[in-house]
Amino acid sequence: MINEVQAQSKKDIENDLKDCKSTKDSIQNELTDLSAVYDSIYQTYTAYDSMYTVVVDRVIKYEFDPENMSELIDSLRTEASLGSTALHDSITGLQEENAKLKASLEEMDSSEKNSEEQTIESLKKLKQLLDDGILTEEEFNAKKTELLKDL
Repeated sequence: MINEVQAQSKKDIENDLKDCKSTKDSIQNELTDLSAVYDSIYQTYTAYDSMYTVVVDRVIKYEFDPENMSELIDSLRTEASLGSTALHDSITGLQEENAKLKASLEEMDSSEKNSEEQTIESLKKLKQLLDDGILTEEEFNAKKTELLKDL
């Protein structure tokens, strides 16, 4: 009977050993699978962390909660559209101011031409007065010098 018990104990131990080896193999397979999942998650995390760093450093310029990224992107879109509207308004304002300045310049050119034409007309009248003997040569020259200074 002792031999039977020993034989049964030996069989139980062998079965337990087989179960342990099977459990060990199963745990190693699970560990391999979990390592692959961990590597995939770590690569994704690294990519998102790099993206976060770039967004903080180059776009937003302050730390933010990545979970609120969609709200942040929406606010940037809104700011960008407002910025383009403001830019359009600025350009329109500058174009209007440019048109006013051009009109003012044309008016100044026109008045200069009128001034030149008036001076020429005045000189012709002075010459006529000189020819008619109403003005002396000295009076004519003095008035002519005065008119030519204004040009």
